[in-house]
Amino acid sequence: MHRYHVEIKNGTTREVLYYPLDPDRQIYDDELNDSLGSTATFNFSIPPQNPAYLHIEPLSTKVYVYDGDDVIYDGRVSNDKKDILNTGTVETVGSMSYLADSIQQPFSFSGSLEAYFTQILGAHNEQCEAKFQAGDIMDGTIVVVSNEYKDTLSILSETTQETLGGYLRIRYLADDSYAVDYQAGFGENSQIVRLGENIVDLNSERSPEEIYTRIIPLGAELEANDQSTLPRYVTIDSVNNGVNYVENQTLKDKYRTIVGVKQWDDITDPGELKRVAQEYINGMTLPETFSIQAVDLSYIEDGVAAFEVGKNTRIVSPPHGIDTEYLLAEKTMHLTSPENDSVTLGEVKQSLSKQVVSNQTEAEKNNTNTKVDLGNTIVQTGMTITGAKGGYVVLDTYDDQGNAVSPWQILIMDQPDKQSAKNVIRMNQNGIGFSTNGYNGPYTNAWTIDGNLNATFIRSGTLIIGGSTWNTDGVIRILNTKDETLMEMSKDGITINSGKMNAPEISGGKITGAQIDIGDGFFYADDQEVGIGGFYSRLSWGRNIFQSNDGQCGMSAEPTSDGGLWFWAGYSDSGDFDFAVNNGGQCWARDFMIVGEGSISDRLRRIENDIEDMQNGGGE
Repeated sequence: MHRYHVEIKNGTTREVLYYPLDPDRQIYDDELNDSLGSTATFNFSIPPQNPAYLHIEPLSTKVYVYDGDDVIYDGRVSNDKKDILNTGTVETVGSMSYLADSIQQPFSFSGSLEAYFTQILGAHNEQCEAKFQAGDIMDGTIVVVSNEYKDTLSILSETTQETLGGYLRIRYLADDSYAVDYQAGFGENSQIVRLGENIVDLNSERSPEEIYTRIIPLGAELEANDQSTLPRYVTIDSVNNGVNYVENQTLKDKYRTIVGVKQWDDITDPGELKRVAQEYINGMTLPETFSIQAVDLSYIEDGVAAFEVGKNTRIVSPPHGIDTEYLLAEKTMHLTSPENDSVTLGEVKQSLSKQVVSNQTEAEKNNTNTKVDLGNTIVQTGMTITGAKGGYVVLDTYDDQGNAVSPWQILIMDQPDKQSAKNVIRMNQNGIGFSTNGYNGPYTNAWTIDGNLNATFIRSGTLIIGGSTWNTDGVIRILNTKDETLMEMSKDGITINSGKMNAPEISGGKITGAQIDIGDGFFYADDQEVGIGGFYSRLSWGRNIFQSNDGQCGMSAEPTSDGGLWFWAGYSDSGDFDFAVNNGGQCWARDFMIVGEGSISDRLRRIENDIEDMQNGGGE
């Protein structure tokens, strides 16, 4: 059974962050991820009511996750965010990241792996407060030459697990005291993952990225002769009927021919090289990874050991035809919702983002030449590309069919062989191509030998097209998928055939033959009419008019003639007005009203009545 709680530490002061039975010391949305060979992480949300809320500071606050009295995770806060409700979201990185705080100066080493770890960790301990010691280290020897200033975590990762295989693991000993283990695996989990018992969901993935059905084995490098400066290696064609490769016929029948290159640079005998290569290709299988959501029975049953990362774990699922052991590569835990826990079993896929969690800017990486000898195996790593950790530069002497040819292209890749590489820069007699989809492309960005630059996007501070250097006028043309011109910029101006032009400000010059619309029709203008609000102006009936959209009021002008300017209001369908004035001094109205005295028409009628009365002998 598990009894989780979380503590934080600032300086020498410890405080409980999470305790299940304390309503004030709560967290939620927590996730603890432990991935083999990588830095563990623990992220969570914390309400502002938690007393520890105000005591969380990036880098300075350490976090400890306990199961009972045992520390199962410790690390430090790497990021702290708060939303509008002051809910905190906290990200932490595990103690492996402390190895990135120190720098290893250029050095060379030849000796046992255990002595190598002791030397590297000793150099770290001289610089930093967190102390590490060599723990459970596999047997073997190693030769390393490093010409760079690199952080300790990068050095250890690159020269061991990225080159030799195997995995790094950090064990907590006490505050600021840790052991570094390095093994191919760390034992077996006694708990079985079994369908119908503790499997909630199961997904499998088979990846063919690193499988070959034919390999070209290379042995030790031979001395160069006078005819060529290209490197030469021991090959097997002299003992293999003139053929320089070996195959796994079973895999070839199933997956067809997939060619790879493998070097054993300590083998000088062609016969021995053929034997080792054949054993290697015969043992090749299609890697399979299982992502399983399983209930950890240690939560509900006493005496059942919890799953541990790095240990072989048996999976039994008869409907899927599975009864085998796989390495438990990743485990995700949720202290507050263990029903969401999951484990990943199978081959560990290394990724750059998960190999190193560093709190410092990484220096340029180049000119590292590392040679490692494990037992009888020596592996020569290639030069890394500046700023692209893990990349390789290859002078390709094999065509796409796997045949040895004269050097014909240069490849810059993120993996040491064409089959597994994803990011590829390819340079040959046709130009330079860039692919993020492997060696076979497609190459969406390319610079061909005829001078054409094909690119998804071009990022530049200044882009100059045309000019005296090229003795030509520059042109930018934007096409749609039907090769129709949508816009063109040239010495004659800018032509837009489709779409809209959006700009915060247009100043200077003159707009000709265009339509302007401002405020969704509040103001518009074209070569026939100008509209403002509920009014428009145009040339109609031979006159310049400005009137309301309903024609009820407005004005018109024919300035060259007397009486040509008119104001009106109350236009009716019968063609007359309630009121009109012109610049000839004329005023016409259907009626006039003088406030308080009645209308002029009424007064005129009264006068008419008075006159009529007088004529009839009445009145005065």
